[in-house]
Amino acid sequence: MPIWTRPQRVSRCFVLVRELTGQVLVANKFRNAGQVCVSANRVYVHRSIHDQFAKIVEQKVRALRIGHGLDKGTTTGSLATQRGVERCVRLVEDAKRKGATVVTGGNRVGEGWHFEPTLLVGAGRDAIVHREEMFAPILSMYAFDSEDEVSPGVCFVTVVNTVATMAYPTRSSDWPTTPTWA
Repeated sequence: MPIWTRPQRVSRCFVLVRELTGQVLVANKFRNAGQVCVSANRVYVHRSIHDQFAKIVEQKVRALRIGHGLDKGTTTGSLATQRGVERCVRLVEDAKRKGATVVTGGNRVGEGWHFEPTLLVGAGRDAIVHREEMFAPILSMYAFDSEDEVSPGVCFVTVVNTVATMAYPTRSSDWPTTPTWA
C-alpha cells in the first residue's frame, strides 16, 4: 500500500479515520462556497478505498445546505459574482465532456449566485478542473494506484492500516496553475 514518501513537501498531514477525513475534506473544500485559495480542488484517493471514500464524501456534500449566511441551517452560501456561477457551469460541462461523472450537485440554484456543492469523479487530465484552481464549490476526485500518478499540488488520500491520511504539498512551485477567468 503506498504511503506519502516525500515529507519535505508536506505542510500538514491529517491522520484520521476515513469518515472524519471525508468531513475535514468537505469542510476544507466547501467553506465560503469553495472560494478559498487554499481549499482542495483535486483529490487523489487510493483505488482500494476510492469508491468507499467517494460515498462518504458524497454524503457529506449532500448534507450541505445552500442559503443566506444568516439563515439558520445554511452551511454554504453564494458565489461572489455572476461570473463565478457561469464559470461553475463551464467547469462542470467541460469535466463531463472529458469523462467525469457528476456524483452530486453540478447545477445552478435559482436565479441568484448559488451553485450546488459538486462532487466529480474521473475527469480526464485535460479537463479544466484538473488543470486549474477552480475557486468554486466543485471537488474533483481521482483514483490512483501508485503515488507516481498523483499530480503535484493536489490533496491525496491513501490508507495505512485502518486510517486514512490526507496530505498537501507546500512549495508554491507544486501548486496548480491559476484559473483563466475569460
